[in-house]
Amino acid sequence: MKKLLDDKVAIITGAGSGIGRASALQFSLDGAKVVVVDIHTTAVQETAQLIEKQGGIALAMTIDVTSLEAVSKMVEDTVTHFGKIDAIFNNAGGPITKPIGEVTAEEFQKLINLNLASVFYGIKAVLPYFLKQGCGVVLSTSSGAGLDGSPGQGVYGAAKAGIIALTQTLAAEYGTYGIRANVISPGPIRSTMFDEWLNSFPIETKENLIAQVPSARFGVPEDIAKMAAVLISDRASYVNGITIPIDGGIHTRSSFHFPKPTI
Repeated sequence: MKKLLDDKVAIITGAGSGIGRASALQFSLDGAKVVVVDIHTTAVQETAQLIEKQGGIALAMTIDVTSLEAVSKMVEDTVTHFGKIDAIFNNAGGPITKPIGEVTAEEFQKLINLNLASVFYGIKAVLPYFLKQGCGVVLSTSSGAGLDGSPGQGVYGAAKAGIIALTQTLAAEYGTYGIRANVISPGPIRSTMFDEWLNSFPIETKENLIAQVPSARFGVPEDIAKMAAVLISDRASYVNGITIPIDGGIHTRSSFHFPKPTI
């Protein structure tokens, strides 16, 4: 039986852990050959080994996605190794939690480079190949912070909102060439980083946060991975330029009340 992603070659950045690792494993289970990318060599090699253990094909790369030169070489090496590229999942990123007034200029630039410039670099690197073959999918990870104001995540949210604007324009400009571009916007997803942040608050605060989620639980990386696989597949061939919140229904509420950082 043909699998969802049979014959696909996909790059996933930030694949050393969390959503990136879960997506890499899911893409592989669905039949894709996966290029797993992360700045942490040991972590990304572990992801590749997990894929191989489940019978998949993976190529691990240690890449700094804030470098256009490195990202361009990542795409070039993918095509050299597998002969083509069908999709890129721009997933690498990371926040800091500070009031806007306390974010330094250096921290601002670092957040923009990691969360927004890296997505632009990924798009810029794959476009020539996608145009030549007449098809291709760009999928990128935004955040609930990019859809609504989140105290302590202003600059991070601005970068994530930028991903949405960039993606919508990409879909409008290149859809006629067979290129699709979409965004996933995760809500509170369990990860090492999320759990460390959550554990910094009293139990009452944790319970309050869960109570605000209509689905009555925090998400897990696999919740994102399953949707990501569908979006890069041919089943989503008419899905272009959209942002999908995967947040247990938080977006249906007027606001999600994150604890405010201390000022």
